[in-house]
This record gives sequence, structure tokens and C-alpha cells, in this order.
Amino acid sequence: MSSRNLPAVFLVLLLAGCEQSGSSSRNDLAAPLAPSTLDASADHLIRIIGGSLTISRTTTVRGTVELKGTRGFRLLSDVSYSGGVFAPYSRCPCPPGTPIDLAAVWVGIDLFGQVRLRGTSYDVGHANGPGALVEFTGQVTAPPPNASGFAEVSAPFSFEGLVQTPPEWGLGGPLSLTGHGQAHLQFTFTESVHAWEFLHARYEFEPAAAHGHEE
Repeated sequence: MSSRNLPAVFLVLLLAGCEQSGSSSRNDLAAPLAPSTLDASADHLIRIIGGSLTISRTTTVRGTVELKGTRGFRLLSDVSYSGGVFAPYSRCPCPPGTPIDLAAVWVGIDLFGQVRLRGTSYDVGHANGPGALVEFTGQVTAPPPNASGFAEVSAPFSFEGLVQTPPEWGLGGPLSLTGHGQAHLQFTFTESVHAWEFLHARYEFEPAAAHGHEE
């Protein structure tokens, strides 16, 4: 999904200044709605060339998003399943051979952290302050069962996002983020339902040789 055509629900939550949490519809955020007409111009485009999404299931499903991009861009935020969308957990148990959606989305006050751009840092995710949105997409196939009851699978993912900047910077619109990489997921097999359940994931960003932009 291109950041210039992100579903309107994302942009409403983001551009409203993080006044709302995604909690009321946090697992319906991926529903297709009318696209935005936001133009991701080159001046506002950040290519993500490093970092990761790391998320695990323990007593809860929690993790960290770390983005490293061109023009000295950095974003660091803690995330949780309860405050966003994480399909490998929500849509499993998954029987062997079925597709597993890699979708992961956080927006607004559910993406609370710090952004750094060209040497200047500021917070995102505060009520009435700058906000951010991250969206990972992809798909992997659930593996066949095995004697260990444990499996690791990998597949490519795509990434799009938006980040607001402080109004005093006068940039005239949010930054558009784009990137890609490899997702590595671990699952455990539950015999009673003959299906795989999510344990851990790491979505690792990869640099593109053609970027040629200042870091």
C-alpha cells in the first residue's frame, strides 16, 4: 500500500494530533476505506534502510519498532498487540499450508516514542502533539508439522508510514516512510487444534543499493 493512498482512518487518527487512541477499533484498522490524496513528494520521503520490528508473545504480546532512515531519520517506540494490529498473532492458530498474514499496524498514541531527524529529536504519540503511523505488510505459508513442534519461517515484507513534524518546522505536511526487508517468525505447534501459534517475530529492514541518499 503506498503512503500516498493510506486508508483515510489512519490519516484521521494521525492528523488529528493524536487526540484519539486506536483502542476503539484497533483490530479493524486494516479495513479498506477511501484513500487519501496525500502526495508523498520527494522532499518529504524517508527511505527506511535499517532497524526492525521485534515482537514476542509472553504473558502479553509486546515489542519495539526501531526505524533508521535516510536524512538522519530515527524512530523508536514500544508497541503492543492490544494497541494496534498484529496479524500473525490475531489470525492464528494457523493450520499447516495456510497463508499467514504479516500485517502489523500502529498509529497515534499507540505509537509513543521519539523521532530524530537531521540531528533534532522530538516526541510522537502524545495527545495533541505530532503523531506517527507504521504499517508492515506481507505473507508467509504455515509450515508442515514436525517432531519438535517448533518452526521458524521467513518471508519478505513491505513497509509504509507517516510521521508528523513539529508545526514550527514549517514542512507543510508529514514525512512519508517507505522500506522493505525480511520477516523471521517463530511458531509452536498445538496438537489439540492441529495448528501453529505465534511465539516471536523480527521484521528486519534491508538497505537498497539504489537509495544513494544521505543518512
